[in-house]
Amino acid sequence: MSELGIRMSELGKNNLKRQLKHQSEYYFKDDFAVLTTVQYGLGIAVLPELIIEKFPGNYDARMLDPEAYRTLGIGIGSIKEAGPLARFIISYLRTNIS
Repeated sequence: MSELGIRMSELGKNNLKRQLKHQSEYYFKDDFAVLTTVQYGLGIAVLPELIIEKFPGNYDARMLDPEAYRTLGIGIGSIKEAGPLARFIISYLRTNIS
């Protein structure tokens, strides 16, 4: 079994302020598969809180200390020329995320 199974796509190799030593033996793209594996005691995972809330189960969820986070960005030439979905998403993010 690996020392620490981490979804590097979720963490980002260059986004952490600290170094994590790990040896991943398995990689899953599906969050449900990751949580099922953890639930059956076959590994651990570092996942965003929203994923944990979406798939409740029989596993122990803990917050990272210190916290890890990602910065999301949207690149768009002109809000006036953006499609309706893009305008909706930008409006939603401005209203609901600080």
